[in-house]
Amino acid sequence: MRCNSSQYSNSIPLEETDPRALSGDVFVSKWLPDLLSLSVQQHNISDYSISRNDQNITVYEAHVETTEQACIPKSVLYDVNVTFPRGVQKLEYHMSDETDVRKKWHDASESFSGQLTSSALSLTIPANPQAARDWNTKVLDALPVFNQWAILDALGSLLEGVGKEISTNHDYSRCGPLTARDNKTTTKRCDDWTTLMSCHADPPSSEAPLRGTVFQPTRFDPASLKTCYDAREELNITEALLNDVLTNITLSAISLGTWHEVLPIIITRYQSTYSFANPLNLILPYSICFLVASIFAGIAIYSLLRNGTPAADGGFLQIMTTTRGNTEMERVVLRHDLTKMEKLPMELRRLKVRYGELVGSDVPGFEGRAGFGTAQETISLRKRK
Repeated sequence: MRCNSSQYSNSIPLEETDPRALSGDVFVSKWLPDLLSLSVQQHNISDYSISRNDQNITVYEAHVETTEQACIPKSVLYDVNVTFPRGVQKLEYHMSDETDVRKKWHDASESFSGQLTSSALSLTIPANPQAARDWNTKVLDALPVFNQWAILDALGSLLEGVGKEISTNHDYSRCGPLTARDNKTTTKRCDDWTTLMSCHADPPSSEAPLRGTVFQPTRFDPASLKTCYDAREELNITEALLNDVLTNITLSAISLGTWHEVLPIIITRYQSTYSFANPLNLILPYSICFLVASIFAGIAIYSLLRNGTPAADGGFLQIMTTTRGNTEMERVVLRHDLTKMEKLPMELRRLKVRYGELVGSDVPGFEGRAGFGTAQETISLRKRK
């Protein structure tokens, strides 16, 4: 958008809403789709006049100082660079090749007999091959202009709105003397408008244009909800802000999937790495734990080799079956390759054993050693003197 501002004196009509109330449109934002232009007018009422004719028809008119901003759309080429540093989307762009949209619209219209209407764009089927090719070429040339117009129309329709100012203490008798008479019509100049105006703190949405949008800088200020909403004071419709909104709409439209293009991309893969400021705090405790666990694992392996059978949960029987000794009980255990105590054979269950001093020809070298064995392989332990 390219905008120009101007100021001039003007007059606007007033409407009598109640017997003692007048209202006027002091903020008018209008989008003209046929002309592809946006007009934002702000009127400051100084005073007003009342005109009556011989048929007692009253017309109210306000004298205003008007500030008008007229914006003309331009077509630009966006060079967009989308990156994802650390997985976060970052978008950079710059614009170039600025041209007048209205000229492009005019050139596209010339291809369709000077007007872009549904009838001008229609094609009667069946059509001869040459007519179909010509129609296809014209539509392809006009589609980019249609896309630009659609984005502009979406924003322009959003910006349309009217803000009113109200005088609630109007009285015809307080108007000044007769100032003009023309064609049986009398006109009187009335009081200073600023002494009579009032407003609503919470007007309806139809009388609060663009409230809560990006064009209202105080939209997040709770105090603004408690004051009178005056679009002339609350809104900040500038060329820069309009272009920012248009850019957001244009780039967001990419996600609609309407346009498709093959683009070069660069993929960078990131791998997380960790470093410790004090590695000793990690290495030392884990090393101690590993060393202690290794010692106990060695003891367990040595015990398994010495006992000759796995150490499973078996209570008192586990103690008996894992006590090392060249006894009948051990031979039965090894013969049946015991791994679980619930699978003890009947031969071992019926075996009578006792804990005593191992003796006998079958246990050479074990004299004086205590352990579990059968009654024939052990003698009662004696107290040492």
